Amino acid sequence: AGRLSDALRLSAILSWGLGLYSLTLPKGPMHGQSAPFAPWQAIGTFLRPSLLVLCVASFFNCIVHQFLYYGMSPYLAHLGVPNRYLMPVMSVGQASEVVVMGFMWWFTPRLGIRRLLLIGVLMQAFRYALFAFVPSVPFVILGIATHGFCFCFFFLVAYVYVDQQAGPYERARAQQLYNMIFSGVGNLAGFLVAGWTADTFTIAGSDAVDYRWFWFVPGALAVAIGVGLALFFREEPSWTERHAHRAAAP
Repeated sequence: AGRLSDALRLSAILSWGLGLYSLTLPKGPMHGQSAPFAPWQAIGTFLRPSLLVLCVASFFNCIVHQFLYYGMSPYLAHLGVPNRYLMPVMSVGQASEVVVMGFMWWFTPRLGIRRLLLIGVLMQAFRYALFAFVPSVPFVILGIATHGFCFCFFFLVAYVYVDQQAGPYERARAQQLYNMIFSGVGNLAGFLVAGWTADTFTIAGSDAVDYRWFWFVPGALAVAIGVGLALFFREEPSWTERHAHRAAAP
């Protein structure tokens, strides 16, 4: 516990240092354009219908995603995996992420943004169903191995879509705003909800968690997100396509 708190303090100090250093960077050229108030400009980008739906879906999918990090280590220990194997087993997910990311150039043009998002969130539901209803180490490892599809097909594709929808001067700001939703408030909410769920389904008189119900909660939420995306998300033309059309109009 003492070493962990030192690591968190170091991380906080370095984050403050990087933030202060960024204030010393030179301003980028505006090519003759006036510089609007940056936060409002980024927020305006997210008022587009598809991006608004994507942000709401991303927030709830962040909650779904954090259940894995919160509950997987104790769940593997519950299944009898020795402590020395916990991190190697969990790293299967990161390995699959690298592999899937390497093939995104092939998946993206063939499936399109909308299908990739749907597959990504439904893969979340699939892996949590494995955790909840097939409590066997080989099947749990299979579920961990789907992490590459869960992460790359949704979150990586979402970053790409934000980049496509924002103009050249708003892209960095829009990406940072989306990052605050994903890595900021979404992650915090995810850990809080996962902790509350674990407390709710802790068996009375013991420290044991009813993992079937613990994993069922994010799985059901992932299905609901998938239904919401299928009903309300419609891919829009990119910023480049919209402005090319305007330029071509008489």
